[in-house]
Amino acid sequence: SEFLILRLLVGAVGLFAAFYAHMRQAKVNLIDSLPQLGGQPAILYPEKNSGVPGFTNLTGEELIERLIDQVKHLKQAYISMRLY
Repeated sequence: SEFLILRLLVGAVGLFAAFYAHMRQAKVNLIDSLPQLGGQPAILYPEKNSGVPGFTNLTGEELIERLIDQVKHLKQAYISMRLY
């Protein structure tokens, strides 16, 4: 059977969810109101320590870069929609 996952708000959790869903052979579409992927870690806290266990010196920007690297080869759509 075939599954389609529509993920709204593509921050760190959304990027990880897209990667995991693809590993489970689901098709993923990403939709966000922002013009770039990454959510709060990328936009509000790019220089702050991300607080991810196991990555003691990883900034929010570096975290998002790594997550984007994981998903950019996937066959998925990313749509930026201004919701305001």
